Amino acid sequence: MNIELIPYGKENKISRKSLMKLANIQDKKVFDERIIELKKKYIIFSILTAEDVMYWRSNNKEELQEFIKKYQRRSYDNNRMIMLAYKELEEMKK
Repeated sequence: MNIELIPYGKENKISRKSLMKLANIQDKKVFDERIIELKKKYIIFSILTAEDVMYWRSNNKEELQEFIKKYQRRSYDNNRMIMLAYKELEEMKK
């Protein structure tokens, strides 16, 4: 699947169903694998609606800044949990 199929701007978001049709992918599992691969190279936003998952690429500074903050918090939380796990592991070795 080509990144160019995913539009810029939340107002232009595209549904999974439409994106699958454009990319000529019939299997949801295959589609999900392709999205995961693209997300390793590009920032792709998604939102789950009542009807489908919607995708877009950001062209908005504030949206990207919020994305950065969100992942910085996750990174901090993950690192904190790793350190706690190391501490417990050291306690088990005693």
